[in-house]
Amino acid sequence: MPYTIYKTNGVRLTTIEDGKLNLATDLQLVGKNYAGYGQIVNDNLVKLLENFANGTAPSKALTGQIWYDTLNKKLKVYNGSKWSQVLPTTISAIRPVDLSDNEFWFDSVNFKLYLKHGDTFRLIGPSTTTSGPGSGSTLTTTEVVSSTEVTYDIIKLVIGEATVAIISDQTFDVKTTDPTYAETTKIVKGITLIGADPLTGVSSDSESFFWGTAADSEKLAGRPSTDFLLASAINDIASEITQLTDITFISSGSPSTPGIIEGAWSLSSGSTLNATYADLAERYEADAVYEPGTVLVLGGNKEVTISQSLGDTAVAGVVSTAPAFKLNSSAGNDETHPYIALTGRIPCKVIGEIKKGDLLITSNTPGVATSGKKQADPNSVIGRAMQDYSSNEIGLIEIKV
Repeated sequence: MPYTIYKTNGVRLTTIEDGKLNLATDLQLVGKNYAGYGQIVNDNLVKLLENFANGTAPSKALTGQIWYDTLNKKLKVYNGSKWSQVLPTTISAIRPVDLSDNEFWFDSVNFKLYLKHGDTFRLIGPSTTTSGPGSGSTLTTTEVVSSTEVTYDIIKLVIGEATVAIISDQTFDVKTTDPTYAETTKIVKGITLIGADPLTGVSSDSESFFWGTAADSEKLAGRPSTDFLLASAINDIASEITQLTDITFISSGSPSTPGIIEGAWSLSSGSTLNATYADLAERYEADAVYEPGTVLVLGGNKEVTISQSLGDTAVAGVVSTAPAFKLNSSAGNDETHPYIALTGRIPCKVIGEIKKGDLLITSNTPGVATSGKKQADPNSVIGRAMQDYSSNEIGLIEIKV
């Protein structure tokens, strides 16, 4: 009577006829009353003992069958469609050619771990080539115990056997018994350079630096770095400065771009403030563009306009050439708000007979001064002449306002 053979899951596998061998699997299945069945049974037992050890895979494998690949020295299991390595990690100096998807290969030369994915090997880590244990560079996640017994996760940047920097999302002191304490006693939120002073954060003593420009390094307390005076820009006066009081900031300037001094300043007893030019002037809104030396009066459709008549008591003053001290400087520019000298010495347009020391008043020539002699109304005086002049043509002399 034939035997009907079923698999573990209850599915019918094959039928073995009486007195015959069934070759449906990699084992020879013996039928009832088969002569010499002892040899066959013993052969099957040996195959099971050695897991079908051979250089080629069994040709009639069942799902779950184990095979020892003698060529590659690997134990494999059949998953119903292919043979997969039982131990998923292959350790070798060369890239293996027989790995299945999701199996690992450890490169024993460069100490790297790879995952087989399709036709490629995906690197798990480390990201750089090494020549042996402890060499190369890695980003390592580890735990550090703080002085308050709290455990924190950190990332270490390691090159060779030296830690260069530590990345953390917390600031804490390292416990003295933690191995990281030998590298740094304090870790700050962000990036801690090894060798940085735990109190000040200065790392220059250990020659550890960030090299490059960070987003906010061009600002100090939120202000652009251009608002501050460079050391090289104050070399000429550095030796004269002994104390700065209540300073917000100082920025360097140029003839075309004024610098800024902010804060409360005072000159101590015996101190002086020196200026290159000779007058103090203030901006006034003008109804036209006026060149330096022009005499202006209060009036027109703005604050000041050009003088037109002799001895005008509404005289405002003379447009300054280069003020030493500039008042109301943010009111406008030189075209809309020229500086008018309030005191000091400046060039002024003049006409007529003038003697040094004469009082000057407006003339009938627009924007030009002339001698007021001693009959001048005090309210019409512009200033005093510091030079002689004699001409019916417009000229330029220095006056004292």
